[in-house]
Amino acid sequence: MDTKGQEMTRIRMNRSWVVLVSLSVMGIGMAGCRPKVWVESQEQIIVPLASIEKLSVLTHNGHIVVKADPASNEIKIEVSKRAGGETLEDAEACMDALQILSEMEGNTHSLKWKYEPKKKGDWAVAVSFDITAPPSLATLLETHNGRIEVLSMAGDADLTTHNGAISAETSANRLSAKTHNGKITASANPSEVRLESHNGGIIASLDAPGEIAGRITTHNGRIEVTLGEASATNLNCSTHNGSVRCARKLDELEARRSHLRGRLGNAEAVLEIESHNGSIRVE
Repeated sequence: MDTKGQEMTRIRMNRSWVVLVSLSVMGIGMAGCRPKVWVESQEQIIVPLASIEKLSVLTHNGHIVVKADPASNEIKIEVSKRAGGETLEDAEACMDALQILSEMEGNTHSLKWKYEPKKKGDWAVAVSFDITAPPSLATLLETHNGRIEVLSMAGDADLTTHNGAISAETSANRLSAKTHNGKITASANPSEVRLESHNGGIIASLDAPGEIAGRITTHNGRIEVTLGEASATNLNCSTHNGSVRCARKLDELEARRSHLRGRLGNAEAVLEIESHNGSIRVE
């Protein structure tokens, strides 16, 4: 593990309990399709802030939560691990092979995991990260299956989940959130925003005291956007199946049932809002 001179504290907590999973409960009709036995464990990692500017977290199954702690000069990471196998012995071996990687890559502190030795056929894992950190850190968070939450952070945020909801409360200048299947809720004041859901609604409160540019889109769901009193942008809203409504007074307004275009304030930036199947409301 390369930490480039950083001293990290690792606290390995005892394995907490064994979970026996019934195939009938899981809805699995064929033996061997899913692990029958799971073991759980927790690990704590503390990293001094030092020269870290960005936090990168990657997991395949599990949630990622990052909360700001303005008084802190370190990153505190709670890792929750579940490992499964066909037998208790298999599950224990899977847990022993599950390695958490906590290392520096330039000015970014990276968190991810790997199997060492390589994965066996009946193994499965879920790894979640609950993190408190100084609010200035930028975040790059990705999970293939799980929710993402960012609370009271101020650094730029890039959030991706393939299957799960995203909740972002941030004062970042740039916010990007993408989910293939889930709802997005954002409370932010960015000058650049990109929110995308393939299957889920989007609720965004954007209170930037100036121009807002970007794109908010869902393939299937309703979009609700609230813009700040001092915010400015050129709105371009459309839906393929639904209606578009705007409660704000716009200049150069062009409005039809499923399309709206107009300027809010003195702006050159463009904010595109699109739903393929759902209504749009702007306030």
